[in-house]
Amino acid sequence: MPVDPLVTLTQLATMEETPRFGRAWQRGVAAFEDELAERLTERFAGAQLPVSGPDGGADFALVKGDGAVLAVEVKTIRYGGGFSNLLRNRMQELLATSVTMRREFPVSGALLGIIGIVSPPSSKWREALSGSATNPLDRLVDMTEQVLLRDVDGVGFDHVAIGLAADDGDWLVLDPENGRRAVPAFSAVMDEIAAASPGLSDRRGDVPPRRRGSGPTRILLVGDEWSSSHGGLSTVNRELAVALAARRADVTVDVPSASSDDRDAASGVNVNLVSPLRVPGLTPRELLCTRPVTVPADYYPDVIIGHGRVLGPHAEALRGQFYPNAKRVHIVHTNAESLEAAKETPGGPSRMLLSDDRRELETELAITADLVVGVGPLLTGAIEHSMRGRGRPIPKVIELTPGLRDWGEVIDAEDPPQLNQVLVLARAEDPVSKGLDIAALAVVRASTLLGTSPSARPTLVVRGVPAGAEADKVKLYLESVAQPAVRFALRPYSDDESSIRADLWQSRVVLMPSRHEGFGLAALEAIAAGVPVLISEESGLAQLLERELNEEVAEMILPTQGDASRVVATWGDALAERLKNPATAFRRANVLRDRLSAIISWDKAADALLEALGSPAAS
Repeated sequence: MPVDPLVTLTQLATMEETPRFGRAWQRGVAAFEDELAERLTERFAGAQLPVSGPDGGADFALVKGDGAVLAVEVKTIRYGGGFSNLLRNRMQELLATSVTMRREFPVSGALLGIIGIVSPPSSKWREALSGSATNPLDRLVDMTEQVLLRDVDGVGFDHVAIGLAADDGDWLVLDPENGRRAVPAFSAVMDEIAAASPGLSDRRGDVPPRRRGSGPTRILLVGDEWSSSHGGLSTVNRELAVALAARRADVTVDVPSASSDDRDAASGVNVNLVSPLRVPGLTPRELLCTRPVTVPADYYPDVIIGHGRVLGPHAEALRGQFYPNAKRVHIVHTNAESLEAAKETPGGPSRMLLSDDRRELETELAITADLVVGVGPLLTGAIEHSMRGRGRPIPKVIELTPGLRDWGEVIDAEDPPQLNQVLVLARAEDPVSKGLDIAALAVVRASTLLGTSPSARPTLVVRGVPAGAEADKVKLYLESVAQPAVRFALRPYSDDESSIRADLWQSRVVLMPSRHEGFGLAALEAIAAGVPVLISEESGLAQLLERELNEEVAEMILPTQGDASRVVATWGDALAERLKNPATAFRRANVLRDRLSAIISWDKAADALLEALGSPAAS
């Protein structure tokens, strides 16, 4: 028969407290954990033992084929002076560990267990305890029941086993439903743990009893703003909120602050805007880690949605501190590794460390979520790949396809803009990743092909240039690339719909020559307006179009990687062809818009999200 794993510690317990004893005790603890993991793996049929994470979570975890998890923390406490203070500190430490473990294993059905082992008193303390009714386990058991057992908020452990590292010591097993019960030996403790495994139930995913089955799904989205001054992330957050509300979900958006116009606009689409209390010294984004003060006292969301590494941490903070039973959805907007690589220039510095930090953060936020959502096929595939091999169950991943904006009307193909204006809509903080050099040189080549008359020469308009010194950098960059051969105009970023509409209605072609683009909402805006577009093949939008429309879009999806002269020639030739025959180009653009609008919409995106959450849409 295999040796009871407790025997190692039992032998150590007979030693007196010396420096050598301390080192031996720690080695014994490590050996105990290894033996315990092996024994439980045998008993937990069909389970695998993943490698534990480095973030202070479980000592080991067992994962069944159906995704159920039993995560176990082993805590040993040496009895001696200051035992009461030591217990108080250990209780707080273990409570924090339970939160970390629930974040580490957020899948439905995860159970957390803790095995507490107290070393028997040394001879000095045995003498002090002789004739006393005090038992070193009594206080530990009482505090454990009060502090560590899982409460209604989901914090704490589901199963606790406590005992002495001694052959003759009884063990106690505790859980929230059955209270405390004595077992005669540690082998029986393992029987208790193994017996719990077949009936794993969704504990952390449950909502409080007062919310179960009552009313529409409550969804809390975390955002920087209601408008889109921060770009595509804000657009996705707002449009998704509107679509979810249209599917009769109870939708609230938590933003640092909101104007009266913002609140009126949100109210008009059945969305509630809330904000946290202002705290001096905290940035607006930091405030999102605090509880919104404008929600009712009994408000409890079923779902919290965060966006990427930018706002994903704030969604996790809200759940961890205030709404621990809510499901967390993590929406992925970027692929940090590909994006930072696209910003590098030949001979320039590496952005490896920055991209690795951001990749790790994005992956941790994703793998600890209940549901992961990639914006478009490129990001969906990337985050699925990034979560592989982490030693944890991977949450469900779905793709979110943004819908087309309703501009009210599209440009009449028989009345195209009179001037050869070429538009790039992009947050142009980094002109390299956005391919502004490709755009400028393509305009130069198109100018040559179209003729030398001033009226034929195209003008490049870049909408989305940062103000101040950053604008100077973009100007100098374009001048170094193509000046004086190209005419260009720089315009600041704007979230004003009328300004974007004017840019689109004045342009004959919209370019998206990004060296990497997670999705490409700007090009989708142009498609929705019926403006001809040329799109980088290094984008999620390109993958979407190729998957849904195949050969119909082949001529508008162009390379941005490889030989630079060939890339520029390809873009310049395609641009010249559209500028030379604008009516034909706009007719094709209108056909593309109609075909795509029949396939994608924000309503369909909201339906897919609700279905993945187990909340069927009500249209």
